[in-house]
Amino acid sequence: MPLILIVCSTILILGAAAVLAGRYFYLRSSINEELLEQVVLLISVPTKNDKTPLAAEQLFQSLHGILRESGKASSQYSFEIIATQSGIFFIAVCPRRYREFLENQIYSQYPQAQIRQIQDYAAAQKHTSMPYAASELGLGREFYLPIKTFTNFTVDPLASITGAVSKLSPGYEAWIQLIARLSVTAGRTAAKNLLTT
Repeated sequence: MPLILIVCSTILILGAAAVLAGRYFYLRSSINEELLEQVVLLISVPTKNDKTPLAAEQLFQSLHGILRESGKASSQYSFEIIATQSGIFFIAVCPRRYREFLENQIYSQYPQAQIRQIQDYAAAQKHTSMPYAASELGLGREFYLPIKTFTNFTVDPLASITGAVSKLSPGYEAWIQLIARLSVTAGRTAAKNLLTT
């Protein structure tokens, strides 16, 4: 009888270990696939740009539409501003399958823009010993509550950001990142919470 218990418990432990190992390797490979499927695009916009903030608003609305259609929280876009001694650069990172869609949306709002694929600049910085500081901004209230918007701007809201990072001391860089992602599950939970309150 004790031999049967030992054999059964050994089989159970080995089975559980096999399931856990399989799940670990599946998640690891799927995360790596997501990272490899990302495209980093450098966006150059003429300095004499006469577009209003409404153009950017329409760009984000069109991206929201495709994220809603995909139904996957893993599909996300990252919009970044990189300030170095060389200048200020605008970067967009998106899944490879949405590259053409993103480029078309940018060109529709900014026809004079130039877009080209580049290597991931953040990966190149991974092995440097340069000290850094990071901060994350979050919403002050629940995510399903509206964010305050403005119908008119007296000044370009992006000018205050680019102005603050335009004159960095030698050896300093500033990276600003905005991640746009829609989670269908979170949206359903928020809708249910609104209905029950």
